[in-house]
Amino acid sequence: MAKEIAWEMLKEAIPDENIDFKNETDLKIKLKGYGSVISLKGCENPDALRGSSLSFVVVDEMQDVPIEVIDMILRPAMGDQMADGLYIGTPKGMGDNTAYQLYLRGKSKKGWKSWQSTSADGGNIPLEEIEAAREVMAPKQFKQEYEACHLPTTLVALHNGGVKQVSAIEAGDKLVHINSFGNKCSTSVLASGATGTKAITKVILETGEEVLASSNHNFKVKHIETRTT
Repeated sequence: MAKEIAWEMLKEAIPDENIDFKNETDLKIKLKGYGSVISLKGCENPDALRGSSLSFVVVDEMQDVPIEVIDMILRPAMGDQMADGLYIGTPKGMGDNTAYQLYLRGKSKKGWKSWQSTSADGGNIPLEEIEAAREVMAPKQFKQEYEACHLPTTLVALHNGGVKQVSAIEAGDKLVHINSFGNKCSTSVLASGATGTKAITKVILETGEEVLASSNHNFKVKHIETRTT
């Protein structure tokens, strides 16, 4: 999102009576009763972001921001205040792009979390427009733009606690599986290029929770016996 658009949205969201001062040139707003200043910045010149002490960071369109900017410029500026960061964007495939790399961190790194939300979840686009887009877009494009999918979407768990996409699995990688006794075990991949398809079954538990698994997947269940007298 362009800075100018974000600036107008920010001003619209904050009532004037809550604003101590605002600077239209530098795109800054200070709220009454708070010491912090909300400031909008672009990443066209990353070095211009250096030097500030940041208490919270929001990075929009993260898929277009070099990950080095996040790791080498923003993170040091967040360090002295142990600031949190919120990174928002649209998937842009897999590989080295920032959106996917941060998504993987949220699945495997301590202190990181990842979430995925569809356009329908956001509630900003009418459902009829989403369905109209589905009719004219290629399925892969629609899944990426409207369903927040990193394509291909299949990830597998590694025994070291990380995750990896199926297409990137190599000989020697150790994957996690649960044996028939319910114990976590590892399996070494003997050859690269795992391919194939499986039918997926949806299991709906009594709690309403849904579990997706292949049709021959084993589940460990606890039997609770009840008696009436």
